[in-house]
Amino acid sequence: MEYSDIRQAAREGRASVHLHGFCNLPDGGQEYCDDPELIDGWAIYVRVETPDDPQQPFDLQ
Repeated sequence: MEYSDIRQAAREGRASVHLHGFCNLPDGGQEYCDDPELIDGWAIYVRVETPDDPQQPFDLQ
């Protein structure tokens, strides 16, 4: 998906910005985290609705 596609989707109300906390795991991995005391960083992404795709109703950028 190109920037112009995301921009058009935002104009049409099909795009949203999401912010989630994550925590680092002992094995070096990461996972989403809801506990403010444990959050090590933040993940920010844009979701664009893709209603014509039955297997992936959102495209993550």
